[in-house]
Amino acid sequence: MTEPELIRQISIKTGRTIKSTKETIDGFKAVLLKTLQDDESVMLTSLGKFKTFVRHERNGWNPIKHEVMQVPEVRIVKFRTAPNLRKQIRKTKINASVA
Repeated sequence: MTEPELIRQISIKTGRTIKSTKETIDGFKAVLLKTLQDDESVMLTSLGKFKTFVRHERNGWNPIKHEVMQVPEVRIVKFRTAPNLRKQIRKTKINASVA
């Protein structure tokens, strides 16, 4: 599902306009980004937890030059699903055409 499809589905579900729903989603993304940039986590009880993590500098392998290279330190976002969401997804039947 793409972002426009998500916005359309939420607007249908809530009875709000697409423009209003898009503004809400954009606001959510802005607050999420700012919070993660401030090195804080965001917990959505029924969905999961967003948090940042620093992957330290390490040695890597360059397969083209066949030599060791330094992979720089980088900050990444991790998402951990809520236990209830995990249970609900596990109960869902697997669609044979998807698998």
